[in-house]
Amino acid sequence: MKGILSSTRTLTAVLGEFRSKGNIRRFYGWLVVGLVVSVPAAHAQTSNLAKSYLKRGNSFYAKGNLDEAIEDYNAAIAFDPKFAQAYYNRALSEYAKGALDSAIMDFDAAIEINPRFGAAYCGRGDMLILKGDIDQALANYDRAISLEPRLVEAYCSRGNALMAKGRIDQALAD
Repeated sequence: MKGILSSTRTLTAVLGEFRSKGNIRRFYGWLVVGLVVSVPAAHAQTSNLAKSYLKRGNSFYAKGNLDEAIEDYNAAIAFDPKFAQAYYNRALSEYAKGALDSAIMDFDAAIEINPRFGAAYCGRGDMLILKGDIDQALANYDRAISLEPRLVEAYCSRGNALMAKGRIDQALAD
C-alpha cells in the first residue's frame, strides 16, 4: 500500500487483497487504529481553530464590532463546545449590546464548563445587579472572590452591591 488511499477503487482493491489472503481482521484492525490515532490530532486542530476564532473575536470586540465578535465566538464554540472562555467572551459582547438574558445564559455555560472560573461568576453577578437581583449578585461576587482572591472587579462590584443594600460598613471594607 504505497502512499495515501486516494479513491474508492483503491480502497476496494486493498480490501479485496486482504480478503483473498484471509486478513480481513487485520485490515479492520488497521482501520480502527488509524481512526483512533487520528482523533487526538483532529481534536488538537479543532482546539487551535477555536482559539483562532476567539482571538479574532477579541479583536472585533476591541474595535467595537460586537456582531462580528459574537459571530467569531459562535464559531469558536462550534469547534469546541467546552471552550468556557468563548462563552465568557460572547457574554461580554452580548452585555455590551444590552442582551442581559443571553449574557447570563453564556456566563452560566462558562461556569458549568469550568466551575472555577471566577470572572464568569463576577460577570454573572454584574448582570444580576442590572436585573435587580442584588442578593444573587452578592452570592456570585462572593464565589468569584473565593475562587480568585485577586479579582479586583469582584471586590468593587460587591462593594457597590453592598452599598445598594445599605450595608455601608461592609461596602467600605471591600
